[in-house]
Amino acid sequence: MKNRFSRVFGLLVAIATVIAICLTLFTACNKAEPEDDGEIQRDLYLASIAFLPDSEEAVAYLTFTQNDDKIEGASVAWKSEDASSGVWYNTSNTYIIAPSARIFSAVQNFIPQEKLINDGVQYNRLKVIIRYDTIYKSIKSDGETSVANRVYSHFFTLDKSSENQTFTLTLKTANSANWYGILIAFAIVVAAAACVAFLLAKGKLWQKKKTRE
Repeated sequence: MKNRFSRVFGLLVAIATVIAICLTLFTACNKAEPEDDGEIQRDLYLASIAFLPDSEEAVAYLTFTQNDDKIEGASVAWKSEDASSGVWYNTSNTYIIAPSARIFSAVQNFIPQEKLINDGVQYNRLKVIIRYDTIYKSIKSDGETSVANRVYSHFFTLDKSSENQTFTLTLKTANSANWYGILIAFAIVVAAAACVAFLLAKGKLWQKKKTRE
């Protein structure tokens, strides 16, 4: 009896040690992930031009996707930083800092007048919108959003009278280290319970056998 309980106790200690090691390793890996808190410049490209007859406006959609229509003098500062780090989820923000007046002027100089004619109508009023496309539904923003073909688009309208505008993209991700740690711990506990049940059942059978003898 004493030998059996010693084996059970030893098994539980071993399992607890494995759980502690796993949680420590996963936490260390999670902390080791690099933090992207730098600032880079990203160029803007003309994606398309839409026409709004009701408001008599031509809308120029700018994108970060590279194409042949790179707009000289049109770029934004792109800065990412961690906003918060929780037990189960991490949140990071990306700030798009746009020199709106300068971008607006660059777009006006880039688009020829003939491209602002639609159905024989000359559109003299121009509206400029930055479009950010992503496949990740978890990314939220302070702009208008739409989804098509599993692509999530975020739209940020530039104010030509503003020197600078800041738009925010927010990404919420699971703290994978802690989640995996819990799953591993749960699996080990289940395995331990099964082992203990097996040892106890085996002990009862041994006792019955000994009693019969």
